[in-house]
Amino acid sequence: VCIAPDYVIVHKSKKEEFVASAKKYIEEFYGEDPSKSPDFSRIVNDRNFERVKSLLDGGKVIYGGQTNAKDRYIAPTILEVSFESNAMQEEIFGPIMPILEYEDFPTLVNTLRRREKPLVTYFFSTNKQNIDLVRKELSSGTLSVNDTITFVCIPQMPFGGVVSVVRSLPRQSFV
Repeated sequence: VCIAPDYVIVHKSKKEEFVASAKKYIEEFYGEDPSKSPDFSRIVNDRNFERVKSLLDGGKVIYGGQTNAKDRYIAPTILEVSFESNAMQEEIFGPIMPILEYEDFPTLVNTLRRREKPLVTYFFSTNKQNIDLVRKELSSGTLSVNDTITFVCIPQMPFGGVVSVVRSLPRQSFV
């Protein structure tokens, strides 16, 4: 079950801080050159390497971006994008983290309402009004506020898309 985030949206005033923190942890996990890390995997086959690599087009690489077709290696990459960018049109299944910035939260929520409903929304905030707005206005299979994985660890919790939920056999559904 894929529960990895497809992208990150961060307020314009926090973007540099977020990117610096992400870079720090990438290097802490994989070293300064992730291509030499025994813990950093490669893309599964040539077709998917080319597909994932092509998602770098239409965005601005702000960290990483190195590729090696022979090794099917794509560096952990932070990619500045818009909602129209290639990387925002499909699930990535690779080491690219698209990042978008916003200035006005209600405008962002209106934009997200028009997009496809995600399997999971991870929302981090200390602003109760923004949390309530996300709860009321956005729809996803799961909404996880200020947490990332706890909901997966509870087998009794339904999991899946907005309409039908499958955790394991038998099928469950909820509204």
